[in-house]
Amino acid sequence: MTSQEAVKQLHTELKAQLTRLKKQQKIISAYEKKPHDFHAMENLIHMLRIACQNDEINSHYESLIDQLQQELNARRASARTELLTALNQKLDGQVSVLSDNPLELNISPLTLCVDTTRGTASLCYAREIIKSTSLDVNAILAERTQIAEFIKKTRLPSPLFFTTLLKAYRMTLIMQEKQSEERLDIVELLPALTLLIPQPKNTPYPKYLLAYQLQRLRRDKCLSLNNQRVLLGTATGGSARQKKNVLFIPHGSQEGQYYLSICFRAD
Repeated sequence: MTSQEAVKQLHTELKAQLTRLKKQQKIISAYEKKPHDFHAMENLIHMLRIACQNDEINSHYESLIDQLQQELNARRASARTELLTALNQKLDGQVSVLSDNPLELNISPLTLCVDTTRGTASLCYAREIIKSTSLDVNAILAERTQIAEFIKKTRLPSPLFFTTLLKAYRMTLIMQEKQSEERLDIVELLPALTLLIPQPKNTPYPKYLLAYQLQRLRRDKCLSLNNQRVLLGTATGGSARQKKNVLFIPHGSQEGQYYLSICFRAD
């Protein structure tokens, strides 16, 4: 190897080390900013273990790894209790446990699916994830408020939604070259609903909002209007397991039914 080639190889190795050090520094900085964040702690522990194995840092940092792992395990163990206590304080005791494993909470009008292993929570409606956040109570409640306000702002009165849904159904029949009153998968109406009910930032019409509006149609006794009736076909067996193709419509905080198809018939 010539001296020029050796210098070039040295430069490549040092550059790789510098890139690695920058990544490590970024992980440490993320932990320093959020020392109780599960993801930041996991990343730091993982990085330190690899660095120790590769002799990139002094082996005495192994004790730090053990200490961080113990802190992370303790945080995970106490996360459930802390979250329930804090939410009940903020919501005047209106939080209820829907299931334990995985932990699911009712924080009406939404449900909260909690993953204490990852330190995350998902705000859901009709078993559809709307937004994921950390286990920070203030962050959860801020997202809950935004979602509730969006639903309130976007929802249509039941009679107007009925006629809009009928238009979406007829548009979809035409696009699929199907006959009047044929059954369609409910989710196939989402593109037409996006055209008829424009969403912020040109996003698709949300699946959970369709479930919400259909629930309101039932609650408002508006499943029949102007000599037309909307009929929903339940999802059973294998179809119910294909969550992308079905729609869960709640009947209460814990009850509900998966539906697969929809059609309109003369009343």
